[in-house]
Amino acid sequence: MLYTKRVSLAGVATGALIAAMSGTAYAQSSDYYSRDKYEAVTDRRQPEYDPEPIRLGAFTVNSSLFAGLGYTDNALGTSDNEESDVIARIGADIAARTNWSVHEVAASVSVSRDEYQDFSDQSANDVNTRLRGRLDVTRDVALGGAVFYQQSTDQRSDASNTSG
Repeated sequence: MLYTKRVSLAGVATGALIAAMSGTAYAQSSDYYSRDKYEAVTDRRQPEYDPEPIRLGAFTVNSSLFAGLGYTDNALGTSDNEESDVIARIGADIAARTNWSVHEVAASVSVSRDEYQDFSDQSANDVNTRLRGRLDVTRDVALGGAVFYQQSTDQRSDASNTSG
């Protein structure tokens, strides 16, 4: 009888240990749909496909061109008499910064054009420019400043453009 009690207690202890371990494993994997768990391919850094920067004297220059087509079923942003249209977008980005060990000067320009096929009066240009600098006074103190210019067009369908 003593042997039976020992085997029963060992079985209960083993069962409790297995239940506790499985509870811990379950708690670790309970956040299965976490947004931080996986990284999208388009967000991943892929150095073999990244463009090489161009070195111009003391500056490192990065540039890119882009083009695309889009479609909207409500080009005028109205609640009635909706009109569809095809939109072509073209643009370029260029950014330059110094590669000095101290101090820094940087500039960037981004230009794009949205061209509507049927409603050409909706076509618009977007321009963003920025000039910034940093002066390292000491190893622990730096002064910085920036100047920028932006001309952008809000979409008619944007919530900030609704009236009433």
